[in-house]
Amino acid sequence: MDISEPTKLLLRQCKLFEGFNDEQFDQAIKCLSPRHLTIADGKPLYRRGDISDKCWIIVSGRFAIHSPGLLHPNTQQHLSYEIGEVTGLQGFIDAGSPRPVTLLAEGKLEVIEIPESGIANMNQESQIRFVNNISNILLQKIMKSRFSITNPDL
Repeated sequence: MDISEPTKLLLRQCKLFEGFNDEQFDQAIKCLSPRHLTIADGKPLYRRGDISDKCWIIVSGRFAIHSPGLLHPNTQQHLSYEIGEVTGLQGFIDAGSPRPVTLLAEGKLEVIEIPESGIANMNQESQIRFVNNISNILLQKIMKSRFSITNPDL
């Protein structure tokens, strides 16, 4: 699958591929078959209950998360991501499980979709590096969440 040079450059800078040499990166891109997608305003990137089998790298845009709760069934949180950040890692960590929330585009949203199915085709060293990178991304997200909870005024 051929991808554009700007998409390839964005992928190269993404933390999912941190530490990959050129050969590993090219092999990973071939195995993972990333797709560039544009999601229209108000349309879902995924819905609650969808099967987790991919993640997305942000190119541009914002999200609204709709998370049903017992007291407030239409709870909504607005999220901004930086270019190159990853969302939907559940598709790699717990592939096949149902998504717990709905993620909607706020305005035009551009993402690069990375399917989980290609990981098995990567060589072992690349798989280990990729999974390690996923772990590091998750750890950073946890630390960021913890910091924002303990320092709400910042």
